[in-house]
Amino acid sequence: NNVQNFFMMDFARILLESLNQILASFTHFESRRLGRFLNDFMKILEAHRKSDEQQFNAKVMHLEAAKICIDILDPNNDDFSVKVMTFLDFCTEFRAFHRALTIFLVHAMQSDNILWQKNAILVLVELQASSVYPLVLSHAKHLRSKVAAIAS
Repeated sequence: NNVQNFFMMDFARILLESLNQILASFTHFESRRLGRFLNDFMKILEAHRKSDEQQFNAKVMHLEAAKICIDILDPNNDDFSVKVMTFLDFCTEFRAFHRALTIFLVHAMQSDNILWQKNAILVLVELQASSVYPLVLSHAKHLRSKVAAIAS
């Protein structure tokens, strides 16, 4: 679908910025739903990342969601510039999202706040149920060590 002014990677960035408050207020069931949502979202992003540049251009480039907000011109004004993401831009944004999500989950699991720990683990359980997260071995090892530390 082509929704005007909806930008896929900007949505991901805003979701990550809000994740701290989300995990602090979610129930057990809401955390699991968020994990399933992120799982589906990561599957979509991973499918685009695995495609080659021509497939990406054919499937995604014409969509409004393939654009990305850049350079907010004035904080007191809602004007912003928009550009179409290239395949390289998308892959860079996807890697940044993957890394930031890992860092956030690790920080939440290291927190003294038991609710954040529990909800981060619930999100992670649902998120890792697919084969798209965590893809980076060092991220997987880092997450595994934090879960093991909580379990002991």
